[in-house]
Formats: sequence, structure tokens, C-alpha cells
Amino acid sequence: MPPIVKCKTCGSENILGQLFCKQCGARLKMGGTVEQKKPKGSGLRIVKTLLRIAVLLACIALVGGLLWPAQPSGEFGSERHADVYEEKIGRLEQAAREGYSTVEEIAETQINGYFARLVTRNSGEGDSASQLGIGEINFAFRQDTVIVFVLARRGPLTLTYELTAAPVADKGLQLNVQQVRLGRIPLPGFLHQRILQRMSVVFSQMDAEQLILRHLQKIKLDDKRAILTT
Repeated sequence: MPPIVKCKTCGSENILGQLFCKQCGARLKMGGTVEQKKPKGSGLRIVKTLLRIAVLLACIALVGGLLWPAQPSGEFGSERHADVYEEKIGRLEQAAREGYSTVEEIAETQINGYFARLVTRNSGEGDSASQLGIGEINFAFRQDTVIVFVLARRGPLTLTYELTAAPVADKGLQLNVQQVRLGRIPLPGFLHQRILQRMSVVFSQMDAEQLILRHLQKIKLDDKRAILTT
């Protein structure tokens, strides 16, 4: 809207540049009050625009959080650690098959060294892990809690899943899921079971571990180690 001039005689509004008031005909003084008339509803439009911007920024933040890969919290292992893990799993498997009890302590470095070897060895071979695009699996043992980290590639995207659970051994292993994150965003509870099932596909072809877990009698988790009793 163009600037306006108020008539000092009758108070009517006139467009700046007119010499006489359109209402009373009095001569307009150019030194009078000049105001910029605001269009009706401009404040509401500004509020709506700000709300749209806020929603857009929230969506960008959410997508960024989902796609921003998290980092594994478990300690990495070496090939030597992987060899030690295979020896201990072999003893647990033998005990499960022959029906006697045994106890083994599995360190974070040992299980993570083994899974690093497994992912590298099976890359591109058509197993369940490679079919799902799994690029990394990592375990972190905390007091009575295990954190399972999985990195998967979907075309140009890299996604990370992190499951935090309290394992319970009662003639087998059960997981009480506490939290599941996709990227850095915690997922709602109704999605926990779906993510757990998706992760379990990765371990479905590990026959020795599956046998051990079915015969597991006790599991104790401390910082960076798990003690398994079959």
C-alpha cells in the first residue's frame, strides 16, 4: 500500500501526493502525519510463514538424525581375538551337544574381532548379512546390559541401528529390549520388535551360536565381558 496523509481537518486518509482532502476538500499539509498503512492479515501471514519454516527445520533435523550414522561403543578386536573367540565358542558348543555344563568368559574384543572377520569374509558371498548390506557388527557389554550395533548400507545411504537390551537366560536366551535407535534418533516402542527381528536375521545362519543360546543356563554381563554358562 502507498503511504497516506491524514487530513488535519476531518482525519480522513488520503494517498500521499493529493493536494486536497477527498472527504472535506481542505488543503492537505505535506508536513502532516504520514503513515504506512499495513495490509490486513499481514501479521497472520507472517505467523503462518514462521510455522512453515519451523516445521521444515524440524523435518530436516529428524531426517538428519536418522541418516547421521552413530558410532559403535564396543571395543574393537583383532584377528588374534577372533581366534580366541572361536576356541571358546567351540568349547561351549561341545558342552551343549554332549549335555554337560561349562563356563566361558567372552570379552568385547574377542566377539568384535570375530564379527569383523565374519563380515569381511562373507562380503559379497550372498549370505544373510551381505544381502542386508551389513558392513559392521559391534557388541558392547555393560553391567547387565548389551548394546548391539549394526551398520547397513542401502545404495548411497549408510544406516546404523543400535539395540540396547537386558539379556535373560532361562533355558535359552531372551532379550528385554530397552531402547532401539536408528541413526541418532530413538524409535518408539512399537518398532522395537520389528528391528529386533531384522537384526536376528543376521545371526540366523550361525549354527554354533544358535545351539549355545538354546542351551544357555546363565549369562552375566560386566563391563566389557560376558560370562556364559551352558
